[in-house]
Order: sequence, then C-alpha cells, then structure tokens
Amino acid sequence: MAANATVNRSSCALVDFDFPDQLLPPVYILVFIVGLLANMCGLKFLQKNWKKVGPVNVFVFNLGLADILYLLTLPFLIVIYVNGRRWIFGEAFCKITRFCFNINLYGSVGFLTCISVFRYLSIVHPMRVRGRLTSTHSVVISLVVWLLVCAQSLPDMFFPKTYSKNASCFDTTTDDYMEDYLEYSVGWTISGFCLPFLVTVGCYAHVIVTLCRSSSTDRLLKQRSYKLLLVLLLLFSVCYIPYHVLRNLNLWSRVLKRRGECYGWFNAVYVSKQVSRCLVCLNSALNPLVYLHVSEEFCSQLRTLRSRTQSAFSGISRTPSQSPYFLVLLVSYGTMEANATANRSSCALVDLSFSDKFLPYVYILVFIVGLLTNMCGLKFLQKNWKKVGSVNVFVFNLGLADILYLLTLPFLIVYYFKGRQWVFGEAFCKITRFCFNINLYGSIGFLTCISVFRYLSIVHPMKGRGRLTSTHSVVISLVVWALVCAQSLPDMFFPKTYAKKAQCFDTTSSDFVEDYLKYSVGWTVSGFCLPFLVTVGCYAHVIVTLCRSGSTDRLLKQRSYKLLLVLLLLFSVCYIPYHVLRVLSLWSRVLTRRGLCYGWFNAVYVSKQVSRGLVSLNSALNPLVYLHVSEELTSQLRTLLSRTQNVFSGIS
Repeated sequence: MAANATVNRSSCALVDFDFPDQLLPPVYILVFIVGLLANMCGLKFLQKNWKKVGPVNVFVFNLGLADILYLLTLPFLIVIYVNGRRWIFGEAFCKITRFCFNINLYGSVGFLTCISVFRYLSIVHPMRVRGRLTSTHSVVISLVVWLLVCAQSLPDMFFPKTYSKNASCFDTTTDDYMEDYLEYSVGWTISGFCLPFLVTVGCYAHVIVTLCRSSSTDRLLKQRSYKLLLVLLLLFSVCYIPYHVLRNLNLWSRVLKRRGECYGWFNAVYVSKQVSRCLVCLNSALNPLVYLHVSEEFCSQLRTLRSRTQSAFSGISRTPSQSPYFLVLLVSYGTMEANATANRSSCALVDLSFSDKFLPYVYILVFIVGLLTNMCGLKFLQKNWKKVGSVNVFVFNLGLADILYLLTLPFLIVYYFKGRQWVFGEAFCKITRFCFNINLYGSIGFLTCISVFRYLSIVHPMKGRGRLTSTHSVVISLVVWALVCAQSLPDMFFPKTYAKKAQCFDTTSSDFVEDYLKYSVGWTVSGFCLPFLVTVGCYAHVIVTLCRSGSTDRLLKQRSYKLLLVLLLLFSVCYIPYHVLRVLSLWSRVLTRRGLCYGWFNAVYVSKQVSRGLVSLNSALNPLVYLHVSEELTSQLRTLLSRTQNVFSGIS
C-alpha cells in the first residue's frame, strides 16, 4: 500500500477542486425555488387546517420548518460558489449556515423516523394505541428530536470552518483537524443516520407485511402507506445514503493525503462527494412529497391547483419566439457555450487510468464468484432436468449467458493489468465485447421472461394452466437469443482498436462516436427500457394480487417477494447506472470531438467505469434467481451449509 502510494503521489494533483463551483450553484438555485414554493404551500395548508392536524402532521410541520430554515441560507451558499468559494460573511455566519444544513439533514431523518414509527403503531397495533397517540405526544417528541439533533450538530461548530489565507467556508473543517473530524463524523453517521434508518426500515417492513396479510384493511390506507414507503425509499437511497458514505470516504482520503499517501481514487471520491451534496440538499425539495401521503385533503387541493394552472396555460399562444421555454433554451444554450469556452482546459483532467486500477480486481472477483455459483446452479439443473419447469428453462439460459461472458474475463483482466494493451487481435476483441453484450441483454431478456411467466401463473392461473409448457419456454428462449444477437451485432461493425494503440474499446473509437451514440440510445430503449417496463408492470400486478388474496400460499408469497427484491437489486445496482452513464459518457466524447469541454467530463468518465464494474456483477448476482425459482435447490444449499458448519465445528 505504501509503495503504491509513493508511485501515485502525483495523482493528488488530479483532484478537480473547481468541480463544485460549476455544479453546486445551479442545483442550489433549483432547490431554493422549488423547495421554498413547495414547503410554503404545505405549511400554509397546515396553518389553515390546524384544528384537523393529527399526531403525524405535527412531525410533517416540523419537517417543513427544518426545510425552510435551511433553504433561507442557500442564497449565501450560491454567492460563495459563484465567487469562486470566497466567503465574505464572516466565520460566525459560516458556522451558522453549516449548522442550519446539519439540523435540516438530521432533523429530516429524525422526523421521517417519527412518522414511520407512528404509522407502524397505528397500523400494526391499532387497538393498543387508540386514543393514546395525541398531538401533545407529537409536540413533546418533536422537541426531543430538535434537542437531539442540535446536540449532535453542535460539536461541528467548534471545528474551524475557514482558512486565514483563503476565505473559504468548509462544510467539514480544515486539514489540521481532519482526523478528529473523521472520528466525529463516523459517530455522527451512526447515531444520526444509521440508527434512525434501521428503525424506519424495520417499521415499514412490518407495516407492509401486516397490510399484505390483512384483507380487511382499507384500500386507501394501503395505497397511501405504499406511496409513503416509496417516498421514504427515494429520500434515503437518493439523498441520505450516498452523502453519508461519500462524506466519510472523502474525509478518509483527506486524512491519507495529510499522511503523505495519495491514490488514484481520491478524485473520484471527491467528485462523487460533491454530487452527493447536491443530492442531499434535494431532500428540502423532496420532503414536501410527504405532505401528499399523510393528508388526502392536501392532495385534492393540489389537484385543483394543477387543473387551474393547466387551464390558464392552455390560453397562451405557443409560438416558439414568444414562448418562455424557448427563451430559457436560448439562455441555457448561451450559458453552455460560454461555460464550454471558459472550461476547455478541463478536458485534461479526465483520469483515464482509473479503469486500469479499478476494473481488474472487480473482474477477478466476478470471475471466481460467478463461475462457482453458475456452475453449481447449472449442475443442479442438469441433475434435475426431468423436473425442470417452464421458468427453469429461462434460468438455465440465464446461467448459460453468464458462463459465456465469464470465460472472456481472464482476457480482460490481462488487458487492464497490461495498461490497456490488447494483444489478442481485433477479431477476438470484438468477440469479447459481443459476449458481454449478449450476457447483459440476454440476462435482461430472460429476467423479463421469468417475470412474465410468474405474472401469468399468479395473476391468471386458470388461463395459463397446462398452456405454459417447457416447449414454449424453449421456443421463447430461442427468440430471446435471436433478438439479443440482432441488437448486439451492429456493435461488431464499429472499430474497436486504434492503429496507433493496441486498445480494445468497449464502445468504439472517437471517429465513429457520434454514430455509436445514436445506436446506443436505440439499443438502450429496445434492449433495456422496454423489458424493464414490462418487468416492473408484471411484478407490480403480482404484488397487488398477492396482497389482495388471502388464500395464496404463504411460501409462494415469500418466494415472489424475494424474487422481486433480487430483480430490484439487479436493475438498480447493475443495469440502470450502466445504461445512463454509458450514454452520458458517449455524449461527453461527442462534445469533446466538437471542441467543447466541461468540468463534469471526469466525473462521468469515472462513474461510467464504476458502472462497468457494477454491471459485470450481474453474472455473480444472477444465480440468486436460482434460489427463488426452485425450492429444492434452496433446501440443498441449506443442507450443504449445515454440513460445512458441522465440519468446521469439529476442527479444533
């Protein structure tokens, strides 16, 4: 590690410290406008209907109050980043501004946890708490939350926030106190975020189980509970989790840098942390979604307002030259051109060596784990071939697609360890990339087939009984292979190597990048978006059917829920980030070729390499599908696990 640090000391210079100046001000402006309007509307509604306010709405009121408090400090932060991070309002006000952000962040987490606990008590234990959950209790609990949040955030104000040499306003502290701040940050993350998050997850997991089991629960209550759960998942997964992980990683990188150790991942962590700061401040604009799902009256008022707004705008002439939207486009384009001219030197900041340091180790892990798990799954299917049902034919093809890709990984590992020097010829380079593509889109295709067959067997059991045979599955599998090959084949006609450099591109050379971008967008829509929508639609209908039915077998319900979680994991971790970032990376290369450079190019490139590592994980994660379509394989794995434990327990 020390040797690696010595070699990579120059990599500290790659950290793009100008990135927040370009990213944060527009986001803060957007959050300030949207958040202020949304929270003011919500608080105005609560003020008008104060007599009807229930226990949960007290927490919603405090949530809005925390948002307003932070939003009022955003104009000062916009000024600092527009002025090149020069703080002109004094250190005391800098600390107050950061304090407002912290109490907004942890206050939001705290009040969302309170809402979750009150929902849990009123749905899971309605008889025990009837008449006991009053507004007085909510007010007292809210005061306790404010006190705890202030107590947690107060130590942050004792850390220096400005340099005497440079009038900046740090969101953490100066380098001299970095090690102490890292220890404080870790404890703060555990007490202020992890514990409330676990309580929230536990409460809503129990609530969903209770609602699914009960057939007498009011349908409107179920819908509002599901929607509120989705809002909370959105807030935690988009705003809170990335910020806390990346804040601590960034602090750790600064500690290492202070100790004289530098690594190539410092820039990626720094840039990602700035993106997470944007995402976490979005909570002030997203929190008002909670209003919608705790008050039906507020929802109806918003619908009325929306219909009036639509009626008003329908009378406006939409001539392009008179359209405000057209003016916005002109201003945006002018700003973009000016920004591009100013930032042409930023193209040099792109850390092209990141993939050499990151991808080989991910590929080694995927190769070992993926090969073992897929071979075990295919061996089971071979032994039990006579018992194979319709769905298991798709699982077999899923495993086949994984094995095909995994066998090409050793060549890619060699390629990245040799500093992206491809020694196996262009033909084999194209074959390797083709295998990756048919694995990726074959996996998506067969997962979609599994979802459709599950949907038919659960939602329409009488119609599908006796008609969903293994022969149908084999024919459909052949069609999937044919479609995937047809989609992936054009990729092989694009050049994959340079004459000057023996590289093996995963997309194509810069000369053909514009054509490849068009192909990639169409490929993403047909190969990913459409199957994804079908999968989501099928499983949404399956879950609704299972929740409504009181006679459905409990084991079938459990397996369906688990398979849904596996599919969500695969799509959210592996497939969605890769497709979004691939298109963005190609677009950045098109802009570079046109002579336009932006500060976000490096962040997109690094993120795209991370997404390539994540998408390759699908070959190691796909075997989870085996466990949830075959109970026999699950029982065999449990037996193997118990035997392994017995063997190890007998060893001294």
